[in-house]
This record gives sequence, C-alpha cells and structure tokens, in this order.
Amino acid sequence: MFKSMMRKELMETRAVIFFAGFLFALPLVIDAVAYHLDGYIAGDYRKMRWSPLLNSEIFQFLWIIPFGFAILLGFVQTLTDSFQGTWGYLLHLPPGRRWVISSKLLVGASAYLACNGLFLFGCLLNGFSRQTEVHPFQWSMINPYVQLMLIGLLIYLGTFLTGLRPARWYATRLLPLLGCMMLAWMFFALPQSWVYGLVPLALVCGLLVGLILYIGDTRDFA
Repeated sequence: MFKSMMRKELMETRAVIFFAGFLFALPLVIDAVAYHLDGYIAGDYRKMRWSPLLNSEIFQFLWIIPFGFAILLGFVQTLTDSFQGTWGYLLHLPPGRRWVISSKLLVGASAYLACNGLFLFGCLLNGFSRQTEVHPFQWSMINPYVQLMLIGLLIYLGTFLTGLRPARWYATRLLPLLGCMMLAWMFFALPQSWVYGLVPLALVCGLLVGLILYIGDTRDFA
C-alpha cells in the first residue's frame, strides 16, 4: 500500500515536477549561451570577470523558481484530493491518517529537494568549468543557492498547511503561507544565516510538520 500511495502522489505531481525541472534548466541554458556569446564577442578578458556559477542578473530572480515550485507543489498535493473528493477515502485506509499525510510530505519534500539538487549540480559544473586563476571556484559561492533550497522547504510546508487546514480562503486560510513567506525573507536576509538561522529554520519546519499531522488527524474531511 505504501508503494501505491507513493505512485499516486508522483502521478498527480509529475506535471508540476516536469515543469519545475524545465524552469530550473532554463537559467542554466540561458547563462551558458550568454557566457559563450560573451566570450566570442569580448574575448577571454570578459570571461575572467564572469561569475563562476551564474550571471548575477539571473541570480537576482532565481528565488522565484524554488519558491514558486514549493507553492505549486504544496497546493497540488492538498487541493487535488479536495477537488476530487478523495480525502475521505484516503484517510480511512488501514494505515491511518498520519501515514497518508506523512506519505504526501515525503513525496513532496523528496521531489522538491531532487529538482533543487539537480540545479545545484549544474551550478557546480559551471563553477568547476569556468574557474580561472583570477576567479577560482570556492565552495562558499554555493551558499546562497543552498539557502534558497532549504528556505523553500519552509514555503512548501506553509503551503501544504494552507491547503490542508479547514478555513475560508477570503478569511484566514492563507495566514500560514503568508507567515512562512515573511519568515523566509527574514532567514535569507539574516547575517551569517548558517550560524544563526539553520537551527531556527529546522525548528519552524518541525513545528509546521507537527501542525500538518495534527490537522490531518483532527479535521473532518466529510
């Protein structure tokens, strides 16, 4: 039954995953084309000034992809069953409600981390292939990308909680997502976030998981 549940979630979210994969690949392709065209036009001197990972102009808008993916994935996983009326069936399966909700979270978080991980791998390939004596590749360069990936988990959990909780859309239902978005910007702007932000981020994510499981146990889906 566990495999069946995982397969169901993957089938329902595959369109979102493929679309996110396309969006993650797009900045890498655009950056690669611009990098090589810049080299042909301006020569090696211009290449020496190019960012080893991605062009800084692309990075300014990069947060849209992981955050948008997290929001879309969380809503698809929760609202699809609401629209189809399958929550009542799923939550009455023998393993229990907590097992069903946990399976959804596991598939969603794994898909999110896999897409982001492949994107980070592409960035690392850029770093190793473009490094020069003037601008060598350093592991600290990937810190902003890893931060975006981890903070996106907070957005995903906030979206999942928003789609699951029993409230009206025009009242308080969006509060978890809005609150998580505010926290996300705070975590990303926090100085030395690896020192001061990682533990609070993990605690907030753990709290959200607990709330999601609690609502899954207590909500009347009839």
